[in-house]
Parts: sequence; C-alpha cells; structure tokens
Amino acid sequence: WCLAYWVAELAGGVAAAFLHKFLRPEEEDRPIPADRTIHKLVCEALGSFFLVLVAVLNLAAYPRPSPAAGLSIAAALLVAIYALGDISGGHFNPAVSLAVLLSCPPDGPRSEFRKNSFGTPTGFAQYIGAQLVGGVGGACIAVILAAKAPVLAPQNWVSVAIAEVVFTFLLCFVVLSVCTSRSSPQNFTGFAVAFAVLVGIVASGNFGGGALNPAVAIGIDVAQAVFSMRFGASLGYTSCELLGAVAAAGAMFLLKPAEFVKSLPS
Repeated sequence: WCLAYWVAELAGGVAAAFLHKFLRPEEEDRPIPADRTIHKLVCEALGSFFLVLVAVLNLAAYPRPSPAAGLSIAAALLVAIYALGDISGGHFNPAVSLAVLLSCPPDGPRSEFRKNSFGTPTGFAQYIGAQLVGGVGGACIAVILAAKAPVLAPQNWVSVAIAEVVFTFLLCFVVLSVCTSRSSPQNFTGFAVAFAVLVGIVASGNFGGGALNPAVAIGIDVAQAVFSMRFGASLGYTSCELLGAVAAAGAMFLLKPAEFVKSLPS
C-alpha cells in the first residue's frame, strides 16, 4: 500500500505547486494581473474548503467528536490566513466579510483593507459565493472520508443563538481590531483571529454552538442532508452569526471612533 500513499502524496504536492504558480506569478517574475479577482476568489474558496473540511472531520470523528476539535479548526484557520491572507484578506467567513463591508466605508480612512479584499458590493457577493462553495465542497469531501455526517440539531436554540451571536461578535471584532485597524501591529493577526475562534468553539461547542461561520454551518447542513434529507438548521445559525457581525461593526464605530477620522491623533 505504500505505493498508493506515494502516488496520493505526490499528487497533492504537484497540485500545491501548480496552485502556487497560479496564485503568485510574482514569485517567478511574471507580471501580476491588474485585476486579481479570480486569485482572491480562489483563495477564499480554498481557505473555506480546508476550514470546513477540518471542522466536519473533527465533528464526525468515530466514535465521538475529537476532544481537540477546537484546536484543530483554529489551526486550520491560522495556516490558511498566513498562506492566503495577503492575496484575499483571509476572510473565509461570510460574517467576517459582512463586518468588513459595514465598518470599512469605500471612501473612508479604513478603506484599504476592503479595497485589498473585495472592494465593491459586487465583490462582496462574489466573496460570499466563493466561501459558501468552498465550505460545501469541504463538507462533502469530509462526509465521503468519514462515511458519516455531524448533526446540526441543537436541543436548546436559545443557548445556541446567544452563543453564536456573542462569539461571532468576538471573532469579527478581533478581525476588525487587528486586521483592518490603522493602529494595530499586523505581524500576529493570524494568531489573534485563530485564538478568537478557539475561544468560541471550546466555550460553546458542547451545547451545539461554535460554528461562528455561515460557511461552516451551511456546509455541515448540506453534508447532513446527504444522509438524512434534512436541511434548514444552518439558517438559524447563519442569522445569529450575521447579527454578531453587524454588532461587531457597530462596536467599532462606538468604541474606536478615531479609526474613522482622516488622520489618527499623534
């Protein structure tokens, strides 16, 4: 069987090399396209794919979900941010993209991160589409590998709703504070965002929370539908997560007004 492993591993290495060549033409002294939309969308889909793949594999682990699921999922997000974030912004989450859209006006002083990500409302919609496609793809591959799907059916919707709003708020507020801020150091943004996810998963995962990402919730729901033909719980999760994103954008305006003036005070 070692030959089969070799073939699979070499195929993965070749795919990674070709994808690197496609996403980073500057590494080979090739001209960078003026419009990098396709590069950004591929990055968002790829990052969401691996994030949801890891999440579903952990939740569907036999005979019970992995006790290190939170750490594993946060690590997947961390490496995706550092591998792809300089191209697309490293959102991998429709809630994060919504928070950026609301808190980074296109003509305001915080517009640089938005312009380097999706830029326009049309670009925002494309980001959401890429993230959802990647998330559903990752969930489907995970279900094939695990031969089972996790169940997205919490017993107490009130607890889950509160947890999803609160911890998605935390995640989005951290992203806005450390990734889009003009005054925060940028070297360790990936760790801050990954630890925000880890906090939410560990704190709320035991009672059905911890998705914090519509791409994760919808991906799990689609994977669940393959086995049980039951779909819809993700809509409740997604609503709560988007509400948390809106609250995080509002908190930025309220708590960090200096971020929205033309020049930071010295």
